[in-house]
Amino acid sequence: MNRRPNPPRSGPAEHRSRPYAAVADSLTPDGVGRYNHFENGSIYWTPETGAWEVHGAIRDKWASMGWERSQVGYSTSDEHGPSNRRSNKFQHGTYLTWTPTDGVVLETSYGDDYEQNPV
Repeated sequence: MNRRPNPPRSGPAEHRSRPYAAVADSLTPDGVGRYNHFENGSIYWTPETGAWEVHGAIRDKWASMGWERSQVGYSTSDEHGPSNRRSNKFQHGTYLTWTPTDGVVLETSYGDDYEQNPV
């Protein structure tokens, strides 16, 4: 069987996703989407955004901000980027980006020329 290697994950190794659900599929508090928490990550889904994984330090920061009810809304991408700069895009055109130097910051765009805002 040909398997794709797992991409690097944001933050320390203990935040890497595992394939076993920690809880059953649930309705989000805002009543719009559904989610499933796994041992070290989550998948959130809405009819508008589709299903996306959020984990590691980015998930922890999103949780501290209020999940889907936060200023960034729902995730609209899986975590992506090189191992030293991991990001998830969110509903309102923002990114939560992790780097080893800065931890997780809120960005209004993605790339070399970006505006960082502490979250």
